[in-house]
Amino acid sequence: MDQQVNSNAGISDQDLNKAEELVAKGEVEDLEEAKKRVMLLNRLNENAERLGEKIGSLEIKDIVNDSYETIKHMFALKNANIMPLQNGWSQIQGRNLLLRKDDPYQVIEKVMNGDEIDIGHEMYGSNDIYANAAIASDEGLKLSLTEGRRGAELNCVYVFDPEGLDVNMVKPSEHDPRDPKRYSITRAVSGILSPNKIKYLIIRVPTSLFPENELAPPEIERIENGEPMPYVARLIELPPSASTATR
Repeated sequence: MDQQVNSNAGISDQDLNKAEELVAKGEVEDLEEAKKRVMLLNRLNENAERLGEKIGSLEIKDIVNDSYETIKHMFALKNANIMPLQNGWSQIQGRNLLLRKDDPYQVIEKVMNGDEIDIGHEMYGSNDIYANAAIASDEGLKLSLTEGRRGAELNCVYVFDPEGLDVNMVKPSEHDPRDPKRYSITRAVSGILSPNKIKYLIIRVPTSLFPENELAPPEIERIENGEPMPYVARLIELPPSASTATR
């Protein structure tokens, strides 16, 4: 499906206002580019709504393929670097960064629009703070990718610099039935996250739904060799213009 956005296509007054707001905020210099962002976000949100309906497996794959292509085009407008997760994880691992899984469509929209993310503490019982982020380790990555919504067609983890946020260790709670060992790699985070503190996004899609033409050679080889590979993950590295990296 052709993902190119025709800048001369009709655009509603509401969407035009959104595009003008992006220019006014300094997120985009050119109004035509801002229009493209708004239209691509509309497309992604329409796909999210369609996935919430009762549809067949073939249609689900078409929608997920289209969503992935739309995400690629959106972040191309930000000059972001997209790569297989295994190719870029080493530049994240061990740094003072945290990982948090959230609704992919909401996260992507906030990143594209340069909006802040309000991270709140959820509660178990009376005064027990709930761990809502993980450290940048192999164990933290695994937990972040599997936490929350299960069986979703498209998952997103954002990697962020926690400077300026309230970050706490969490003690195991009798109200929380999960493995106490997880608390060594998790943190309770709250505060307003500035968009320039988001350094990377990790997009994970079931292999059966991922576009075949986007698979990397090592991934193709694993599939051909019959090795288990239930998911495909891509790392989106946000450029300095959208994210001032912490080195």
